[in-house]
Amino acid sequence: MKAVEVIGGYPLNGEIKIQGSKNGILPVLAASILQNGVCVLHNCPDIRDVRETLEILRELGVKCEMRKHTITIDTTGMQNMAIEQEKTEKMRSSLLFLGALLGRFGEAVLGRAGGCNIGKRPADIHMNAFQKMGALIEEQENFIAAKGRLKGADITLRMPSVGATENIMIAAAKAEGVTVIYNAAREPEIIELAAFLKQMGAEIYGEGSTTIIISGVKELHGVEYTNIPDRIVAGTYLLGAVATRGKIRLHQVNHEHLGAVKVVLRQMGAIIQEMPCGIYVNGENAYRPIEKVKTEPYPGFPTDLQSILLSTLAVAEGESMLYENIFENRYLTVAELNKMGADILVDDNKLRISGVDSLYGCPVEGQELRGFAALVVAGLVADGRTRIENKGYAERGYENIVRDFMGLGAKII
Repeated sequence: MKAVEVIGGYPLNGEIKIQGSKNGILPVLAASILQNGVCVLHNCPDIRDVRETLEILRELGVKCEMRKHTITIDTTGMQNMAIEQEKTEKMRSSLLFLGALLGRFGEAVLGRAGGCNIGKRPADIHMNAFQKMGALIEEQENFIAAKGRLKGADITLRMPSVGATENIMIAAAKAEGVTVIYNAAREPEIIELAAFLKQMGAEIYGEGSTTIIISGVKELHGVEYTNIPDRIVAGTYLLGAVATRGKIRLHQVNHEHLGAVKVVLRQMGAIIQEMPCGIYVNGENAYRPIEKVKTEPYPGFPTDLQSILLSTLAVAEGESMLYENIFENRYLTVAELNKMGADILVDDNKLRISGVDSLYGCPVEGQELRGFAALVVAGLVADGRTRIENKGYAERGYENIVRDFMGLGAKII
């Protein structure tokens, strides 16, 4: 996998547009097979996870093409109900096709889902929900098979899992009767999936709250839909600006989706200005530590930005405390940051970050999607040159992280 080299010491300055949401479009792509027609999806990010999802759709017999940032999906010839593990193991979101195939055919066979090694991501929450809806589930080492005509049910999630909430919503859209999800996830991507399903003719209520009600319908139809901006990508560049004490403006951003991120940035001393479709941050004086920040389900601080926040707090003036409450393996980047001179200690789910005057460039290795981005941010503030291996991880979620950072004045080769 490719590497990049970052030359530190240059504050970020400038403006860029933010890509469409990775976590927004992937469930929409899966849900599109519920209808027997054509969907046209705009503002789709040109990233590896999207391209891999299109390959899954083609394996199912769906005609699809991507031109620039628009995807056209024609499901009229779709007949296949099975997806090989070779395709599902590349990303966690492939599990969403279980609910989509059950919703369309009442039958599905999927290879085990993969994704970044960031901690336990149990599929039993999904399986238990489908069993309550009447599906018979067979789980083997390398595949999951499900069969049954789904019926509405009351489902209480033991945790507000985003993936499980999405999978249940997709499956319930065409189930017989009413499905109620308690302790549902509240992320913006949940609201957007509901918006897409409702455009197709689904009946959904309560999205954005902890209780979502889906009244199943017999048929859905094709639609034209525009994907939301990627709040994690936006957060990456905002934190990069603060880490380097720079000033940037981001366009095509929904700043309402960044509430917890804005709180942290302001606590550090950043100046933030909100615009109708964008956001500006001035991080020239953003050097204060954070007494306590916790990763939590939305609207809390997102776990996807935890490692990038670590890079930012590593050069704050004082001690910060960060608690990871979602994924227990979100600490893979700590050892790499400490190689660069950071002072971070891990105790169970608690991280103590003692700010240092500067980091220094050295060879490091990205081990998952957001961890790679965190090391790029660390390289931006480090003295000298930082070589970061495994750029392929970033390509799963960032259209071109090198292009974007260079567009903000970073020196990357």
